[in-house]
Amino acid sequence: MNTLREMLIGGEPDDKVIQLAIRDIDTRTFIECLCGMAGDEREVLYRNLSARAREAVAADLLEREATIRPDEMADAVSAFARLLSKHARWERRGVPSAPAYDPAAATPSALADNFLHVSAMVRAGEYDRLAELSEEDPDRLMREGLRMLVDGIDPLQARGRLERLRSALLAHQARRMDLILEGFDSVMGGDRPGLTAEKLAALAADA
Repeated sequence: MNTLREMLIGGEPDDKVIQLAIRDIDTRTFIECLCGMAGDEREVLYRNLSARAREAVAADLLEREATIRPDEMADAVSAFARLLSKHARWERRGVPSAPAYDPAAATPSALADNFLHVSAMVRAGEYDRLAELSEEDPDRLMREGLRMLVDGIDPLQARGRLERLRSALLAHQARRMDLILEGFDSVMGGDRPGLTAEKLAALAADA
């Protein structure tokens, strides 16, 4: 496999490939990797970070650079080189064929097919169509993700927002299921309507 320097300076991989590799590496390993790189190599990575991310990375680098061991740097550089090579290989494969985007995707495989189309639309710059899909898809998590994709939200920020929304949606769904279970338990147990209402009041209250 080519060295990281050969890939970054000699091979000059597509910026999208570099950004994907940066996305997939954890922050600690990324800082260790930067410590083991020459200045011109670092610059290739820095230009693929948002201004906010560059500031955060620079602060972490300043704090940790003196304490990172040479073997940690070498391992991190190798890890990033593997990620870069993997994403470059996937990029060469192109987009697999899939059925048309289905806003009502009901199975995991259909949902995965939808993301093939989203990826292809991003590559083709079809953001108007993505904006339309963000209004058509009945899944709230998908709608929010598509909106952020169209708006160009930083991937780390988008991930955090989607994870918080997922937690809220899961909590809402769990509460709904709890209400159903408690409701049937009360009715099947012979409770009068007034008692059923009292038992379900906390679960039924709007948040």
